[in-house]
Amino acid sequence: IKVSGFTSFQLLSFVYLANPIASLFQLVYSTKYKLFPKFLNFWLKHRKQFGLWSFIFGSLHTFLAIFYVNPQYVTGWYNKVSGVSTKLTLNGEIIVLSGIFAFMLFTILALVSVNSIAKGLNFSEWRFIQTKLGLLCLFLC
Repeated sequence: IKVSGFTSFQLLSFVYLANPIASLFQLVYSTKYKLFPKFLNFWLKHRKQFGLWSFIFGSLHTFLAIFYVNPQYVTGWYNKVSGVSTKLTLNGEIIVLSGIFAFMLFTILALVSVNSIAKGLNFSEWRFIQTKLGLLCLFLC
């Protein structure tokens, strides 16, 4: 479970790290007309694929967590009442709810990445979803 979650998180952060590096490159060379290095150009062109792979690993993590998370697996998330873990602690509830909300945002991001759905949005809507909601999803993950 943990491997798929960390892989998804690292791929998603890899997607959103390309923009600041490209911006720094433009600031250092004081122009937007100079070509990016080959590795950065490849990285910028393939962010969509990295994001979709991140969604696949995030979906795998979500479905595995639904089946495997129980009081014996994560003892710190549950209160023990007379030796039996029954209720989630506040920490456990926050983790589960942020995971659910992050997966919902992640699903919206993945759907907007599909070309037929992206064509139905104007640029400001698409940009808001891909930047603001994407960074919120990264923060929640």
